[in-house]
Amino acid sequence: MDKITIRQCTVAEMLATPNLGELFSEYASEAAIPDLGAPIVHYDSYRTMESAGLLHIFAAFDGDHLIGFLVMIASIYPHFGKLLASTESYFVSKSHRHTGAGLKLMAIAEQKARELGAIGFYVSAPLNGVLDRLIERKGFNLTNRVFFKSFSNSGDSHV
Repeated sequence: MDKITIRQCTVAEMLATPNLGELFSEYASEAAIPDLGAPIVHYDSYRTMESAGLLHIFAAFDGDHLIGFLVMIASIYPHFGKLLASTESYFVSKSHRHTGAGLKLMAIAEQKARELGAIGFYVSAPLNGVLDRLIERKGFNLTNRVFFKSFSNSGDSHV
């Protein structure tokens, strides 16, 4: 195993990694929300948000092999009038979780959020997943539970 490196990268750099499809498949199978269906990544949205300074990607590599990523969105939350950062997606391959890559991705993302002037950082974690069990030990407070209702499957699209 080569030395694990963590760095910020662009959408274009991430798309150029040779094993991106393999890692996305593992991510989709582990972190899927059944009612949302299979991920269909909209790269144009990522590029647009990146060029507006809202989207920041951090990647973990074992040599030139992509082993993890954290995609962060940092923007003013209109309701609070303050800059907040949040994870849009965050994943480390199961075979590399013992390396500390996930914690290092979180640390570099938090550092960037602070540099941008964010007052805090939201992290989304699959219920009862590895991150869900770890995150509170890393100084995060449970503030909300997030629920999802699919309009396409329920026939009841109102509250």
